[in-house]
Amino acid sequence: MVDYPEFRQDKYQQKAFNQGGSDLVKMLEDQMEGRSDAWDIRFCYNRYRANGLTVYPTISKVQNIGFGHEATHTNIYNRYKTTLDQGSQRQFKLSPQVEATPYYHQKTLQRYSVVTRIYNKLKTYAGMR
Repeated sequence: MVDYPEFRQDKYQQKAFNQGGSDLVKMLEDQMEGRSDAWDIRFCYNRYRANGLTVYPTISKVQNIGFGHEATHTNIYNRYKTTLDQGSQRQFKLSPQVEATPYYHQKTLQRYSVVTRIYNKLKTYAGMR
């Protein structure tokens, strides 16, 4: 994260980084200033710096078990609850051409938008987990 000081001064880069979610710059700042301890924001930043992409399946192949009494972030609504793929397919054929898909990019932005985050906070305050 040696280039973070330059990133911190560059509003254009910050806007580009926030294309993955409107709270990414704030989460990275909290991480760098010691207000949080989360590996995932460092991963997202390094993916951004490498101009990388992430492949997300349309049906989840993993279940997030990071919520509960022993977890780090338990007091929030678990927006990561997903239907787990019950299929037996173990091999996948990916296209040799790697590119962002506008439809799914928009869906990702919606999932991590300010409106969605407020809605999830309200669910937390209502006692939903």
